[in-house]
Amino acid sequence: MVIARCRECGNEYELQEDENPEDFQCECGGDLQRAITTPPTSETPPKSSKGIFETWNQQPTTIKAISVAGVFIVLIVLIIGITGMFSPTQNTTQLPETSTNTSKSPETSQVQAGTVKINNPTIYENRHSKDVYEPALGMTVPRFDYYSYDFSGELVPSANFNYLEIIIKYYNKSGQVLGRNTVWTMNSARAEEKYQISIDHNVTGAPAEADIMVFTSPNSNDDSQAIYKTTVTVSKS
Repeated sequence: MVIARCRECGNEYELQEDENPEDFQCECGGDLQRAITTPPTSETPPKSSKGIFETWNQQPTTIKAISVAGVFIVLIVLIIGITGMFSPTQNTTQLPETSTNTSKSPETSQVQAGTVKINNPTIYENRHSKDVYEPALGMTVPRFDYYSYDFSGELVPSANFNYLEIIIKYYNKSGQVLGRNTVWTMNSARAEEKYQISIDHNVTGAPAEADIMVFTSPNSNDDSQAIYKTTVTVSKS
């Protein structure tokens, strides 16, 4: 297409390529001259698009392998994530074991190897009566007004000892110490000799249980030095 412009007034006209502007005249009577030539328009052919499979087949083997591996990794991550979303969460906290028993356990024993043992250690509460004369009755009547405690057992050394002594430590129901008494001593105790013991002694308060301990030195105040220790419940009369 050709654009022709009037030399006088400047009006423009569209002419075909094979038309000469000089063959035409403007409305104002002026001559036309060629101004702009527009190249003929042509339809641009659409770009051919390759199919997905054709493009895939043209890729190198390395690219194909990397792509396949990436797809599998993504699928695995998705499966794990979905499984975690629908799986119940188990939050188990293991609490430390605590003991609610703060009192001393009866009949517990602690013995050092090759020392001594006490067979059937027992402590009995003895209620004693005291005869009192009652003037109003004109006679003597018994009254139960004090207690003592009898310790009995059979001590058997496993070796020879120059000295042995038994100390009993009493506790009330609340676990408070009531007293610590030396109830039996022996010089030159012989191995495997059986010593029968029966000692009656007094205790202040109302004992509920007692530690029976054996030491190799006199008047020991350190319970950890005992070569034998057992805890028994005091039997009531």
